Amino acid sequence: MMKNFNAVLACWAVTLTSPVFAGVIADSGYIEDRYIGGTDHGQFSVPDDSIGDQRFDIQGSSVALSGNRLEWTIHTNFVLTPSALTAQYGDLFFGFQDYAPFLSGDAGLSDGWYGKSDTMASGTQWQNAVQLNDTLTSNGGGVTLYGIDTSNYADAVLASDDFFGSGSIFRNGQEVRVDESWGGNTSYNPLSYTGGWSRDTTNKTLTIYLESADIASLFGLSQDGMLAYHWGMTCGNDVVENSTPFEVTPPLPFGTPTPEPASIAIFGIGAAGLAFSRRRRNAA
Repeated sequence: MMKNFNAVLACWAVTLTSPVFAGVIADSGYIEDRYIGGTDHGQFSVPDDSIGDQRFDIQGSSVALSGNRLEWTIHTNFVLTPSALTAQYGDLFFGFQDYAPFLSGDAGLSDGWYGKSDTMASGTQWQNAVQLNDTLTSNGGGVTLYGIDTSNYADAVLASDDFFGSGSIFRNGQEVRVDESWGGNTSYNPLSYTGGWSRDTTNKTLTIYLESADIASLFGLSQDGMLAYHWGMTCGNDVVENSTPFEVTPPLPFGTPTPEPASIAIFGIGAAGLAFSRRRRNAA
């Protein structure tokens, strides 16, 4: 019995010295779309900021980060006809960074509308992109995570102008996809995360997610800040941007006891057995 109990103690010691990673928490809740985005060629008018027609309208979005899962939900009519006017799903741009839209030209806007002149040349330069793969499939696919070369931003991303030109109805000047051919962009190690995207035509939502065993280390997070993001279809006929605070929960000090429930049960059984063994010796 003593030999078995020592083995339990050895397992317990390993548990005591295992590192505990920091956690990251964020939850924006549903945020109604009030971002306009330039350049709309004068076709924008409230209360609907999409141009072209209602097939492109984005109603709102949310982002949540809990445990090892980071998930965005975009509420948009576009999931019903994802090839409307030959447009496709764009990539999702984001960063654990300050959100800095270009607000000049917003005079006269009301009801929270903003960013009428905001473009990739004047607004936030996004640190990361989730590339949506298999966008010609009907319901979803995989993703690839990139770090964006912000020092050469115009080369690192593709704009709506790269997909549409003269004679098309589109919002130009919006980043819509990462340029995977640009050497300055960095593809994250695919072993460090998993992810995917899917559409729900009943609820009219596009869901994009990333999972990692250690989100804080994956993105180098050590203190609280802002999580901002941007998404639109390749024509940019409607675009959504938003941000929400995130909180980094510090890791427990190295050596802090963090036994799993099974370890606690085994320890209890071992302790009970040791006590029983001692009582038998004393009775003898």
